[in-house]
Amino acid sequence: MRRNWDERARKNAFHYIASWPKEWDLASFPASGEDDVNRLVLPVLARCGLPATGQRRKPLKGPSRSL
Repeated sequence: MRRNWDERARKNAFHYIASWPKEWDLASFPASGEDDVNRLVLPVLARCGLPATGQRRKPLKGPSRSL
């Protein structure tokens, strides 16, 4: 399984994380992650009465998305 994902990452890592556009670039990929957080995560935090601020995790190296 790991070998399969490593092969996919070498081929087109952005696509296997978020596959809706045909091609990502280094500016649009991280921007879409920020949009996802604003659209999907922040409303849930607000509904639960949780603060939307706080310490964020240090970004991982390479194309990945992690909160």
